[in-house]
Amino acid sequence: METVYDYETFANIADLKTYLDGQSDGTAIGTPLAVRLSGVNLSEQETNIESLFAALDASDKYIALDLSACKGMTAWTRYDKGADKIVSLILPDTVTEAEPRQCGLEGRGINT
Repeated sequence: METVYDYETFANIADLKTYLDGQSDGTAIGTPLAVRLSGVNLSEQETNIESLFAALDASDKYIALDLSACKGMTAWTRYDKGADKIVSLILPDTVTEAEPRQCGLEGRGINT
């Protein structure tokens, strides 16, 4: 049975980081925090995917991550920092290349 998450939505990475830092939940893989970024262009310098994963890494929380409403992303590649805490991942429709074995998500049942 697929898990359905009630996502908290954020319009920027800074607000997402503040939210994650303030949460006491998300410390166990079975109870991740469900977060969605909406309208964020992940190819811009201030909001790039590396800054997102730096925020995820710093929070040290397990998360269900929805990037479906983000812009500027066409491929999913390996991200070392922060990827180990993602338990669910939704990518934008613009992503046409993704391989879980290159993403740090192997063995998690991540559907790309």
